[in-house]
Amino acid sequence: MTSSAEMFGIMVIFIIVAVLLFLLFRFVMLWYWRINDIVDLLTKQLNNQRLILKHLTGESAEKDAE
Repeated sequence: MTSSAEMFGIMVIFIIVAVLLFLLFRFVMLWYWRINDIVDLLTKQLNNQRLILKHLTGESAEKDAE
């Protein structure tokens, strides 16, 4: 039988390895599906839509007049 200290050490090592594998797998999946690029493009699209909405509602004209 192993002592409780050895079991604790094995559990800590297992958790560390599991977290590292999770992070590695997550990085590969984000890279493969280009998630980061998609998020950047969607953010740019949202900003452009907000800018268009401001111009359509006349908010920018009111701010320029002041």
